[in-house]
Amino acid sequence: MDAFLEEKSFDDFGDDLLLPYRPAGLRSIESEKTSELRVQVRKYAPKEPGVYGMLNPHGRLVYVGKSKCLRNRLLSYFLPNNEEDKSGRIVQSTQTIVWEPQPSDFAALVREQFLIRHFQPRFNVQGIPRRQQSIHVCLGHQPAEQFYTAKKRDPKADFVLGPLQGAGLTTAPSSQSRLNNIEVFLSASAPSSTPLTTIATSSLRLDNIEVFPSSAVPSVTPRTT
Repeated sequence: MDAFLEEKSFDDFGDDLLLPYRPAGLRSIESEKTSELRVQVRKYAPKEPGVYGMLNPHGRLVYVGKSKCLRNRLLSYFLPNNEEDKSGRIVQSTQTIVWEPQPSDFAALVREQFLIRHFQPRFNVQGIPRRQQSIHVCLGHQPAEQFYTAKKRDPKADFVLGPLQGAGLTTAPSSQSRLNNIEVFLSASAPSSTPLTTIATSSLRLDNIEVFPSSAVPSVTPRTT
């Protein structure tokens, strides 16, 4: 049986290995009535980026999501006449909502992907490795080198990180754009003797927060002629 079908009692999201400091901890609201949950979301949920989880009456995590504005995203689950939609089915199964603020939308995206793979909630259909194709983050494409993603290892790339899994993490246009902006800045400011691998590895960091685990050491693929 697939692990995502085996619901487990939920206690906490756990440590965030990508943050250089301990998170403030989970905030939560609880009610048996959907209308009361909505009132509490409007009152307590913050207007900031973060990840959230939905717990059923048995205290089991059934869904994980992320948003650049937690309050707005959580309120969207309570729209009228959405009983047949996925969001309506999720909230009808929910008695407790928890959330964890994050420093940016991209940080929330990375955290969401980790949590989905770790907990494998039954309402999530993205982010589970068995259901996702691998993606590689590559640096290349002369004359102006840039970051891009590829399903397979590109032998023409100067730099390849992967395989990575979690489509939302690796195909988000804003993520690639930001990596390219950082890479351009570092290339311009670094000494001419700085290895490309050093610049590329430094680009894979966001506001001094490591985007990928240190154990995922990028590898360089020499260009073939």
